[in-house]
Amino acid sequence: MHYTPNDIGDFQTDAVMHQGLTSFGAEVIRVCQRLGFVCDVAHATECMVNQAVDVATKPLLLSWCTDRRTDTAGTKTSSA
Repeated sequence: MHYTPNDIGDFQTDAVMHQGLTSFGAEVIRVCQRLGFVCDVAHATECMVNQAVDVATKPLLLSWCTDRRTDTAGTKTSSA
C-alpha cells in the first residue's frame, strides 16, 4: 500500500480517505494471517495501524516508522 491510494486503508503521505483501515483491509489482514503471511503496516497512518492491531490475531510487522517528535524533514522538533 506504500504511496499508492488503495482500498485497504490510509497511508501517511496522502490525504486520509478511509479514516484508517477499511473493512476490506481488515479482511486482507485476516486472510493473510490465516495463510501464514506477516502483514507489514509500515507507512500506514497511526489510525490504520491501531485498527490493524485490533483486527490482527497474530503479530504485525512495523518495519519502518518515525516518532511523532520528528518533522517530515527528519529533524527533531523543539518539543523533542
